[in-house]
Amino acid sequence: MLEMLKRILGITDNSQDALLTELLLEAQGYVEDFIDYKLDLADYTDEISAYARDTIVLRNFPVKAVAQITDQNGNSCTGYRLVKSKGLIRGTFFNGDYEIEYQAGYEELPGWAKKAITDTASYLYSQVGSGGVTGNMIKSEEVFGVAKVTYETSTTNTNEAGELGGILPLSVVDLLEKHANRYA
Repeated sequence: MLEMLKRILGITDNSQDALLTELLLEAQGYVEDFIDYKLDLADYTDEISAYARDTIVLRNFPVKAVAQITDQNGNSCTGYRLVKSKGLIRGTFFNGDYEIEYQAGYEELPGWAKKAITDTASYLYSQVGSGGVTGNMIKSEEVFGVAKVTYETSTTNTNEAGELGGILPLSVVDLLEKHANRYA
């Protein structure tokens, strides 16, 4: 994605690679916060209470594999069906607390994720030289498919030390909303 971002910004040398890499990581964090799940392939453990339910929804997806499902007594559970693309475990045994160990995420990020991340990083880069972002404080909550979104913007995207902070500028929210239909 670094090369994609450099093309967007018209940067032809490597002098800003460290900054751009940091901005890409920050932008990916914004996108993951927005869609409410992690994108990179990793191992996860979810603790879920499922009483009288036939479906458990895992926090991260797509699911590559479920390593283990154990109930509150430490018993291993079997007899379930995994819907990998949606992170769903279906069965008739869900009546209690469960711990689910699984691997989920993308080995290679899909195009929509790369576009959302590079758009956001490009915007953040444009703000580095201007001393931050000015805008109105907003709060919004909407549902895009299974992703519940809560976000805020503030009058600046820099912390007291002048470093980029974890505050989502209004125009970044606008960029992410353009891709919202792809998050479902």
